[in-house]
Amino acid sequence: MIPTVSIVGKSGVGKTTFMEKLIPALRRRGWRVATVKHHAHPGFDFDIPGKDTWRHAKAGSSTVLIVSPGKLAMIWDEIGREPKLEEAIALVPEADIVLTEGYHWARTPKIEVFRAGYSDELRSDPDSLLAIVSDSRIGDVGAPVFDLDDAEGVAELIENKIILPSIGQDRLDFILNGEPVSIDKTLEKKLLDLLRKAGAEPGEAIIRWKKRAENARAG
Repeated sequence: MIPTVSIVGKSGVGKTTFMEKLIPALRRRGWRVATVKHHAHPGFDFDIPGKDTWRHAKAGSSTVLIVSPGKLAMIWDEIGREPKLEEAIALVPEADIVLTEGYHWARTPKIEVFRAGYSDELRSDPDSLLAIVSDSRIGDVGAPVFDLDDAEGVAELIENKIILPSIGQDRLDFILNGEPVSIDKTLEKKLLDLLRKAGAEPGEAIIRWKKRAENARAG
């Protein structure tokens, strides 16, 4: 399963607002992000009444897909039960990390949004608590505490604690004239992503560095 972190907290505490900051922070680090939103009430509808896909569903289609260049959406109706989180994540085609909004009961690492006036106590089990995001001082809870605006800090934590360990077998070693060369981690991730998109298998690659020809002739 794709590495998953659940953003949890009481209703209205600001989970969606924080995710709006966290998603681009992870994207800036080069990671592909997918999200799953848990809806606590039976049934929901995000289709547009009167549109063709809405008419398909109203006519009796239990699954409706709409496909366009560069985009696909699916509405799966009449499931008869709430799908498990693992089943939902299995539908994600490509991602380095899945962020869920909700699912405080799931066996996933949790980042809890905790705000004064909204929360009286933490909802997360201490064993699953990865971090807390808060606007107030919190005592020792055995997990790092970040400010509500510190999405970059939380992204770095997720990268180091969740994403990188999950792909620990994938790394690039740079050898120049027989000696290892260190490169910036961000550049390494970009090159790895480029190799994956190209369908490359782990092995060895040769980079030919050609010096641009200089026109030494006089004009």
